[in-house]
Amino acid sequence: DQSAARRQWWIARNGYFHQRDIDNLKFLVRPGARVLDLGCGVGNVLAALEPSVGVGVDFSERVIEIARDSYPDLRFVVADIEDSVALRAIDTVPFDYIVMSDTIGSLEDCQALFESLHDLCHRDTRIIISYYAHLWEPVLRLAELVGMRMPQAAQNFLHMTDIANILEISNYDVVKQEQ
Repeated sequence: DQSAARRQWWIARNGYFHQRDIDNLKFLVRPGARVLDLGCGVGNVLAALEPSVGVGVDFSERVIEIARDSYPDLRFVVADIEDSVALRAIDTVPFDYIVMSDTIGSLEDCQALFESLHDLCHRDTRIIISYYAHLWEPVLRLAELVGMRMPQAAQNFLHMTDIANILEISNYDVVKQEQ
């Protein structure tokens, strides 16, 4: 909640990065799909994906207020994405895509989350996980120190193979990995 008011300012300040991230997601997500955005922030990514049904989930009430004000045609829910009961309460299922952009590093139990997502999926649902390589951490921390990046909470570092392994033991097929 503390950083909610400045979140859009940070997105604009680092517009090139955020636009490239959105462009990559738009390449993967077809417009008009049913999209669930876990860790949606202020809703800009979900809105850019142009879903027919779009649901964003974030634990920050203030961030969700901003998202609701900015994108009234989308649905935003205040919830902890690791709370399987809260996820089951989302009544617009199943989704074609579940997007987790820069969210996985904040999770306490990735496997439990992935296992709880099965209820929100159909046979062809794609889960898209966008996450930076831990080798970038020194550069990102420096950018934070000099005021060029929004302050972040400490992140867990998972390699692509770790994420793939967790997905596989959670009964998902890994279709594609990119760097």
